[in-house]
Parts: sequence; C-alpha cells; structure tokens
Amino acid sequence: MKKKNILSGVLCICMLSSSAFAVNTVSATQPNSASVSKTATVTYEPVSAATESLVTASPTASPYYTGVRGTIISIEADNEMPMIEIKTATTESLVLLVGKDTVFADNRLGTLCSITDLKVNDEIYAYTDPSGECTVSTFAILNNLEDGPITKMHKIEGIRYKGNHIEANCDHGSITINTSTVTEYRPNHVNQTVNADNLQAGSSFLAWYNALDAERLGQVTATRILPLPDYTAVQTKADTPYYVGTRGVVTSMETSENPIMIEVQTDTTSSLVLQVDSNTALINNQLGTPVSVSDIKVGDTIYAYTDPSGECTVSTFAILTNLGSSSVAQMHKAENVNLATDNAVASCDHSSIIVRTDANTELKSYQTGQSAAAQDLRANTAFLEWHSTITSGNPDQVTASRIVILPDYSTKPAAANANVQTASTVSAQSAAASQFSGMATVKIGDTEFEAKKNGNSYQVPVRTVAEALGVTVDWVKEGSAGFIFLRNYSGVLSMAIGKNDYTYLSSASGTSASAQTLSIAPHYDSSSDGTVSTWIDADAFKMMGFPISTR
Repeated sequence: MKKKNILSGVLCICMLSSSAFAVNTVSATQPNSASVSKTATVTYEPVSAATESLVTASPTASPYYTGVRGTIISIEADNEMPMIEIKTATTESLVLLVGKDTVFADNRLGTLCSITDLKVNDEIYAYTDPSGECTVSTFAILNNLEDGPITKMHKIEGIRYKGNHIEANCDHGSITINTSTVTEYRPNHVNQTVNADNLQAGSSFLAWYNALDAERLGQVTATRILPLPDYTAVQTKADTPYYVGTRGVVTSMETSENPIMIEVQTDTTSSLVLQVDSNTALINNQLGTPVSVSDIKVGDTIYAYTDPSGECTVSTFAILTNLGSSSVAQMHKAENVNLATDNAVASCDHSSIIVRTDANTELKSYQTGQSAAAQDLRANTAFLEWHSTITSGNPDQVTASRIVILPDYSTKPAAANANVQTASTVSAQSAAASQFSGMATVKIGDTEFEAKKNGNSYQVPVRTVAEALGVTVDWVKEGSAGFIFLRNYSGVLSMAIGKNDYTYLSSASGTSASAQTLSIAPHYDSSSDGTVSTWIDADAFKMMGFPISTR
C-alpha cells in the first residue's frame, strides 16, 4: 500500500470556482468612480467628507459567514484545492476547503501568513460559508490565537465617509464599525497598501477592537483593519439574471439518483450536467403539456432553464422537449403585475420585457395541470410564455399566446453544493463493465447486496450499498471528470470515475491518507431491473473497515 495525497490533486469543486467560493466573485468600483460597470456588482455613489452620504447595500436574512474554532487534525496542502481538517467543540471532523482567495492572518499581530505556517494540533479560527456542513468553503483563517479575543469578520451594508475615516453599518445592522486616527490599515491579501477608500458597501474585512464596546454600545472604533478579497462582494439585482436558457443534446442520463442527472452537450461546452428534481418543470415545447423524464432520450435536443450561478453542474428549473422548428418558450419572472378586467400586464426580468395576456391567451398551471386565470399571474411568479411576435423597445413587449405558470421553486434559485450527485462523460460505462461474467451476491457488513463478478473481483452499486451501511455519498464534477466521496465517522474514501485508484483518509488524529489500486474503476452499469447507476469495486468498502464475503 502506498501513501498518496487525498483526492490525488483532483479537487476543484464545481460550485466553487478557483478564484471564489460560494459567493459570487465581482469587483467594485473605487470611491470616485461615477458609474458601475456591467461586471461590477456593488452599487457605489461618489461621496465626500462634506456630504457624508450614506451608501447602502441590500442585506439578506441569512448570516454572511460562520465563525468556528477548532484544532487541526490533518492538512492536505499539496492538492489543487488544499484542505484542513479540524476538530471543533461540536464535531469530530470539519473539512475546510482552502481556495486561492482564502486569507490567512495572525490573530495577535494582524499580519498575513499562509497554510505552510499551520501545523497539526494548532488551534485556529475559521470564517466559512454558512451553507456548508461537513465540508465548507473558507473565507479567512486566523492562527496564533493565544488567550486574546478573536478578530471579527464583517460585511459592510451601509457606509458614511468622514474625511479620512468611515462609519460602517455591518452584518444586518447588528454593529457599527468606526475608524479614527488610531486605526491601523494592514496591507490586503495581495500586499497592497490600503486606507478608508478601499472600504465600501459590500466590502468584507477583518477588524480588531474592544469586544465589550460591541456588546455594550453596538458600535466600536477599530484599532486595526485588514480588507478581504472581493469574493465576498454582493451582486446587485439588476446584474443578476434569474435564469439562463441553454440548448443542448442529451449525451447521458442517470435516473436512479436523486436529483436525476441529465448530461448535455451544448454549443459552448462538451459537458453540462442538469440536476432534475421533483420541482423541475418538464414541458413539451410544441404542445405546452407536461412530460416525464422517461420521455427524454439520449440524442434528444432539449432546452433548459437553469440557475445562472452554476457552472458545470446546474440546478434546473424547466426543461423543454419536442422543440420542433418554432421558437422555444421563454421563461420569465414577473416583478410587477397590473390586472385589467380578465387580462394581465406583467413587467418581468428587471423590467426588460412586458408580457401581456388577452382573450386568446391560454393559461395553465404546471403543478395542477388545470387552466389558470390572469389573476394567477402574480408578482414573483415564474412562468413560461409563448408568443409569435415581439415589439422591440425599452422594454420589449409581447402578447402571449400561451402561459404555463411554474412552481415557486423556480423563483428561488439555489447554488449547487458539493453534496449533489453528478453524471460523467466516461464512455461505454468503462472497460471494467465489459468484463462482466455473471451476477453474484456480496455480503458487506451484515447486509447482502446484488453484485456482478468481473474477473476475480466484484462490483456493487455504490449508492445502494453506501446508504444501507449508513455511509454518506458525495459527488463532485470538474469538467468532464467525476469524483465520488464516501464518508462516515471513521473517515473519507475518495475515487474518480474511470480511475482504479481509491484513496482513504481516516478521521483518527495523526493518520495519513493511503491509497489502493483496485481491479474495478468506478463506472456506470445497470442492475437486474435495468436501473443505471454508478458501480464500484466492492473492496472499496473493505478500505473503510467493512468485512466482505461473497457467495
């Protein structure tokens, strides 16, 4: 058995770009800029000391970051995306994903450091993405905690400039951070000198101050500030499309998983994976009627409306089949709706288009399958719309011939996370499947499972077995490659589709990752009932400590 870094350098989780994490990466204009470019997403007004105008960004109800203290139990620094595993007061294992823009800082000195300054058994404090669970993207990591107070991370929602100083309203109005002549500005993550002008609505930063003042007064004067990268900036509504439409040819489907995965080839990418769940609307484009996943076949051309924040794997709101030669239905979100008699006039998609109904408009509800009325087209409703002509202008205007009102799910896009399953582009379901020599039964732990014999080895359906054994299955897709992670209390087993290397990292403190080359690589195959899913070498479960026997 040889040693090997966990994941063998294969990580770059799809929902996290290499330059940003679960928050959209943008750049903001500088204080004296008169406008915001299309790529900049923080609205910012030029201000002066005389006007002391307050610039605000829209807050949300959820926390921006989660702070957690823990002791390092393992570090994998050589991967494309390094990982730090820590033990906290509430969990035995929390994995911190370290991206290009993760900031490392000395809590006591306020100086920048790096992952190489960290060691096993060090106590650290991390600010992470609050949507993560056992594996989380990480914005900032503090070391050298000693017994002093922990530096706080904040996000500015409103800011007032007072000469060379600021008054910043942060974190849903929970605290006001002031600067003064005593405030020291530390160089940022790229070692640039900064000052008050580098802080603006949407900026995030680390601040040192007297925590008692925060509790007593709700406002503090910072003694030290370290600005953070722009990955924490907020996109403005006007620059954020609600949905993205994509035409593609179906290249593979995995219907046994939840969510279902449909892989398509588009004009711009050879592999885009559509996540399809119970709320995804599936509609015949020619008829406007519902269809099912079973009506979609490999080789079909479809049109999908997806979450714009996704990349290679995307949440899917609606899929149109039977496209025909006519134009595809358009998906809209109504922002304002005026009702006149039995008709509706809806301003949609950041006021870029007005959709009207008339006496000839056919309205239906996708969820009920029943006819709908113009009164059912309300603000924040998502819908598909068919029309024959469009009046160009600012905004454009159409009169719909047909409207299908979609589920509420389609108005609330959610970024895909690292725990969703993905399909793979491995062709012919791997060479391993071609060596199939008969059905068998494999006992793993105390449970028997359907298996297939390949040479002297056995393959089993990974999700069926793992979930029966209480093991969590995580999938990650990077480009055309797919990776599987099996996780339980004892550790994490990682593997790549089409690759025979299986890597195991025990959760025991002080252990190193180990790897085995098994006979069967993860691949797609079908069970006795025809269900297609991912199968792996049964000996992979032996690496996790489960006894295995065959008959």
